[in-house]
Amino acid sequence: MRFVRPVAILSTFAALAGASQVSAQSSNSCAPVSLTLQDACFKGADILTFMTPQLGNGLAGGNTTPGQGGSLGGFPHFAIALRATGAPDANLPDFNTISFRASPSPADNIALKQQAFGLGAVDAALGIFSGINLGVGSIGGVDALVSVSYVPEVNSGSFSVKPDNPISIGYGARVALFDGTALLPSIGASYLMRSLPKTTLAATASGAPGGNVTISGLDLKTTSWRITASQTLLILGLNGGYGQDTYDASSGFSATVTGLGSTGPQTAAAKVTRTNWFVGATMNLLILKIFGEYGQVSGGDLATINNFAGSKTSVNDQKNYFSAGVRIGF
Repeated sequence: MRFVRPVAILSTFAALAGASQVSAQSSNSCAPVSLTLQDACFKGADILTFMTPQLGNGLAGGNTTPGQGGSLGGFPHFAIALRATGAPDANLPDFNTISFRASPSPADNIALKQQAFGLGAVDAALGIFSGINLGVGSIGGVDALVSVSYVPEVNSGSFSVKPDNPISIGYGARVALFDGTALLPSIGASYLMRSLPKTTLAATASGAPGGNVTISGLDLKTTSWRITASQTLLILGLNGGYGQDTYDASSGFSATVTGLGSTGPQTAAAKVTRTNWFVGATMNLLILKIFGEYGQVSGGDLATINNFAGSKTSVNDQKNYFSAGVRIGF
């Protein structure tokens, strides 16, 4: 397996286009211009649905500020982290096996290949309020959170990626439920909204009959809440957390089948909420921290028209992920 950069993930995706209870929904509009064009439309919408949980996981990650449980301790304390979040067991559609059929019913089977991939981001936090001192710790500290995602413009033969704006900024906040001392852990609650830049993608399907798909204005947003705890032991820090992520993707797209023409503008959307837990460790080197996290996301009842690796439910499979990077601050 290999780790794929953010642009490669988006290019692959373009190639066709509560605590314990979760909900999900997906939708598409595929006008029956012809059976083959309708099949191309359904497959594009299904792949949007299939990829939404995996792209959302890479964007949302684990802790909203790596290694942090409670608040930073008020102004002027800050933290800036560069992180990469990847899934070692991601499943991506095998686009070399996909073709557009003249009989989209019964459902076709789309083969999968296991491949590690992930997304990178910059996460920042700024202390706003230090909280109310209780003697053995404090409560009510507040941090402002900012997250920056980046998608470059690429034109590489069979695919192209063109964001409306290469940078997208997310916002949120963290409140300390308890900021501990050297002997007591820190606990916090956070909420963060992230998004990828709106992007237009175009790619070629390799099967026969083949064709092209263009996704216009791909819009992926995530909202996440976390309850986190952390404790520092000399230069070693331990942290963990639990929460939920909602991934919400939508786009317009069109499909062209060789020799048959193209569909008109279509729309597709997928939305799912999944539970998320993680554990992590940091090595504290003065103002520099090196961190790593392991986590898992699960849940959802997204539905597709086509099968993926013989199953209509694999879109909802639980996924493991890792985050790693560096953080500076004080």
